[in-house]
Amino acid sequence: MTKQQEQSAQMLADIEEGCVVTAGSLDVEAFYRKVEETKAQAAHGREPLLGVFSRVINMARRDHGWSIEQLAEKAGIEPIEVFRIEGALDEAPEPRIVSSLSRALKLPAGKMMQLVGHLTVLDPKVSGAAMKFAASSGSMEKLSPSEKAALNNFVKALAEE
Repeated sequence: MTKQQEQSAQMLADIEEGCVVTAGSLDVEAFYRKVEETKAQAAHGREPLLGVFSRVINMARRDHGWSIEQLAEKAGIEPIEVFRIEGALDEAPEPRIVSSLSRALKLPAGKMMQLVGHLTVLDPKVSGAAMKFAASSGSMEKLSPSEKAALNNFVKALAEE
C-alpha cells in the first residue's frame, strides 16, 4: 500500500469510527469527490429524507390494506426488506428496491428516489411536502382520516411536475 493509500485508508477509518477495510486500491479522487458532493448536498438542504420515505411506505401499504408480506410479494422483494424500510432506516435502500416499492404502491419512483438521496436534485416542493407529511403523521395500526389526508396530500405533491 502506498503512503497516499494509507492516508486515505486512515481518513476512511476516521470517518467510519476506526474501522479500516481495504480490498485492492482506493480511488482517492472518487473518494474526495463523494465527500465534497455529500458536504454540498448537506449545505443545500439535500440530505435524504429517509424517515419520510419509511413513513410513506408504511402508510401507503396500510392504505392498500396489505401486510408486509403482501407488499413484498407485489414488489418482488423480500419481506425483511420491507420490514427494514418501515423501521428506522440508517441508509438508503437500493434503487431497485425503491423502484419496486414505488411501482407496487403506485408512487412516483423519481420523487421517491429523491427522498432517499439517490437523485441529488430535491425539488423544494417535495421536501416541503415531506416535512408537512412527517409532522402530521402518527403511528396507528389503521390510517386515521387525518393520516389518510396527509398521505394523499403528500402523494399529490409528489405527482406534481
